Amino acid sequence: MATMAVGPQDRTDIEWLLNEVVGRRDLDEGERMSELFTADARVVTPHLNLNGRSEIHAFFSNREQQAAVRTRHLWSNLTLTLLKEGCVQVDTSALTFGVPAAEADKGVMVMVGNWRYVVIKEPEGWRIAEQKVDYSMHGRLNPIESDS
Repeated sequence: MATMAVGPQDRTDIEWLLNEVVGRRDLDEGERMSELFTADARVVTPHLNLNGRSEIHAFFSNREQQAAVRTRHLWSNLTLTLLKEGCVQVDTSALTFGVPAAEADKGVMVMVGNWRYVVIKEPEGWRIAEQKVDYSMHGRLNPIESDS
């Protein structure tokens, strides 16, 4: 069976999409998150199960809820698998840092795992149809005590 490759422009566009989704989350631009997803998209993580663009928008637009945990995400080791024309599975390794506002003095939560996306090419560009996050390690980095 021959494998079909993802073209360089599609790869660039998909990388942009992943950067946008984590960037908007980390920069508190959650109200703009849903436009990166298909109408019937799913987001499944150990902490979330969102179905459809409206649920995604409602969750990420809730400023009070988003302020409860400040995050930073890093991803690498991007692997793209063309499932069929206009549909790509995207696998990445991910590192998430989270600081719950109510527990900031307890240090930073760190989660390491794998993210799997299925992205679909729609007329307006690539959109996320499914995001699944599995963490293989998680824990807390304790704050460093100051000498001063």
